[in-house]
Amino acid sequence: MLYDWAKSVDLPKPNEDARVYVYHENESLGHAYAQETGWDVQDAIDLWSSGRMGGTAAPDSIYIKARPPDVDVDQSYLDWLSFAAAHEMVHTIYQIGLLGLTTNHSYFNRNPQYAPYWFGEGMAELYTALAEDYSSQRPYYLERADRVWRVATFAQDISLSDVEELPDASSDEGHWICLYSCGMLAVELLASEVGLRELTDYHTLMRPGATWRQSFENAFDMTVDEFYILFEEHRANGFPEPDTGDFPTGSQDSEITEQRVSLVTLYNTTDGRHWSTSTNWLSHKPIGVWHGVTTDKVGRVAKLHLWNNRLSGPIPPELKALINLTSLAIQDNQLSGPIPTELGNLTNLEHLALWGNELRGQIPTELGRLKGLKELWLDNNQLSGQIPAELGNLSNMTDLRLHNNQLREQIPIELGNLPNLTHLYLAGNMLTGCVPSALGYVPNNDFAALGLPFC
Repeated sequence: MLYDWAKSVDLPKPNEDARVYVYHENESLGHAYAQETGWDVQDAIDLWSSGRMGGTAAPDSIYIKARPPDVDVDQSYLDWLSFAAAHEMVHTIYQIGLLGLTTNHSYFNRNPQYAPYWFGEGMAELYTALAEDYSSQRPYYLERADRVWRVATFAQDISLSDVEELPDASSDEGHWICLYSCGMLAVELLASEVGLRELTDYHTLMRPGATWRQSFENAFDMTVDEFYILFEEHRANGFPEPDTGDFPTGSQDSEITEQRVSLVTLYNTTDGRHWSTSTNWLSHKPIGVWHGVTTDKVGRVAKLHLWNNRLSGPIPPELKALINLTSLAIQDNQLSGPIPTELGNLTNLEHLALWGNELRGQIPTELGRLKGLKELWLDNNQLSGQIPAELGNLSNMTDLRLHNNQLREQIPIELGNLPNLTHLYLAGNMLTGCVPSALGYVPNNDFAALGLPFC
C-alpha cells in the first residue's frame, strides 16, 4: 500500500528491510526499544506501560503494542494494527528516508527546533489515511469525518500550541487526541494551502539548524501564530471540506461521499460504539450493506432504519445530506435534544418515525415542507409548544401520531386540510380548546381521551 502510494507522490521508497516488532508485554517491548534507541530501559517500559503509545519507529525497526493474547481480536483491531504500522512507516519515509533524521523520541527532546510534535504526527496520520484511501483500504473522507468528530468531542479545549511537545504519560486523553487528530487536520490545512507535493518539499526545509518556528515561516510564508489563528478559524467553522487538489485519493461520487460522511456523523454523535448492532458501519464497504441502511440503484441512501438499537444523544443536523431518503425510522432509542429543523430538507420522505425517544423542544414548522410525507410518528417524547399549523400542508398524510408529549394550546384547524388522514392520535398532552369539526371524518382517533368538545 505505502510503496505504491509513496511512488505516486514522488516519495522515497520505504525500507523493505525494516523490521516490524509486535509485542503484547510492556517489559519485553521496553527492553527491545531501549536496546535499539538508547533509551533508559525503565523509561522505555514506563512509556509503553502508560497506554498512550500504540507504536513508534526507530531507524530500522517499527514497534507496535499488541493486545494481550487472551483478548479477542476483531476486524476493527486488525484495521488499527495495519494503520499503526503504516503510520510508523510514514515516519521512516519522512524523518529517515527523506530527511536523514532519526525518529528516536530522545533525539527530538534534545532537538525541539526540528518541528512541533503535532506536525510530525499529523504528517504520519494524513499520509497513512491517504495511502489507505489510495489502496481502497478505507475511504479518506470516513477517516477525516472521524477525526473531526474526535476533535470536537474530546479535544475542543486543546490547541495546537498545547501539543507542540509530546504529551507525557499523565496528560489527559484530549491532549493525545489533539496530537494526532488536530495534527492531521492541521497538516491537511497546510496541504490545502500549498499543495500536497509542495508540502513534501517544504517538509525538507524544516531541518535542525534554525528554530522550527523560523523554518515554518520560511516554508509556509506565515508565522506559526498566524497559522494557529487560521486553524482555529477552521475549527470554529466545522473544518470545512479541504481543497484536496492533487491529493491522490480514490474517486468517489461527491453526493454519495457526502451521504457517507452524514452517516459517520450519525454514528459518532449517537454513540455508535454502543449500538446494539453496527455491522459494517465505518467500514470501506458500500453503505448499502451497513446495518439499517438501504440504498437506491446508484448507491444513495433511500431508507435508514435503526429502531431499538441503543442510539443515544442528539439527532445530527447533518442528516440533511440524505436528500433521497424516503423512510427514516430511528424510534425506540434514547435520542435527546430537539428535532433538527434540517429534517425539513428531506423532501422525499414518506415515513418519519421518531417515537419513543427523549426528544424535547417544539415540533419544527419546517416539517410542513415534506409534501410527500404519509406517516409522522413523534409520540412518546417530551415535545412541547404548539402543534404547528404547517402540518396542515401535508396533503398526503395518512397517519399522524403526536400523543404522550407535552404539547399545549389548541389543535390547529389546518389539520382539517388533510384529506387522506386515517389515523390521528393527540391524547396525553395538555391541549385546550376544542377539536376542529373538520377532523370528524378521521376513522381512527383518540378524541374521546382528549376530553375536548368538537367545534
